[in-house]
Order: sequence, then C-alpha cells, then structure tokens
Amino acid sequence: MAGVGYVFSVSREQVNQADSHRERAGLDATFPSILIINTNIKNARSLDEKDKPVAPDQVRHAKHLGILVLRTLDLLRLLGLYKRGTITRDEVLRLLTTGAGWLRVTDERAQRVES
Repeated sequence: MAGVGYVFSVSREQVNQADSHRERAGLDATFPSILIINTNIKNARSLDEKDKPVAPDQVRHAKHLGILVLRTLDLLRLLGLYKRGTITRDEVLRLLTTGAGWLRVTDERAQRVES
C-alpha cells in the first residue's frame, strides 16, 4: 500500500526500538509495552494531515512483538472518550495493558487493529 501514494506514520525501526527498550529494562516479552508516536510532525499543517494510519505490516509487526502502537492523536482522543464518559477508567486501563497492534481511536470509539 505504501507504493500507492499513502503516507504511513510508524516505521518498523520505531516498533523494534520499543521492543529493545523493554528488553534492556529486563522485562519479559509479555510485559505490556506501548509505543506512543507523534505522527507526521514535520509536514503536517493540520490535525487532518497528522491523522495517518499505521501501515498494516507495522501493525502486524507490533502485534508479533507484543507492542501496542498509539499515535498521539489516539491518546488525545482516548482522553476525550474518558472525559465525556464514553469509556471508564477500567476500560482505558484494559485497552492500554492488554493486546497489541494499533489502538485506533476516533471521537466515537477505541478499536484495536491487529493487522
């Protein structure tokens, strides 16, 4: 898909680095790990331009390594869902500590993408 003119937001190296940080900290590969990334930081002039998907191959790679990818926009939207009462504190904690892949958050809901 990247060759079709799509701009993706997360690189394989960034996912690998999150895994390396966990390993250097002496934590087991099953320890919940989150990669929070500020997408398209240099080129974006608006939030819409920053709202780029995580490439499916990077989502699969993160899932394989047990890493949860969360774009800064997803994190802010997750906070918005919580503040509006759409999701509870326990739901936020469950979303952040279980599963891997990409936690895609819109203004309406949070959804884990695994491929």
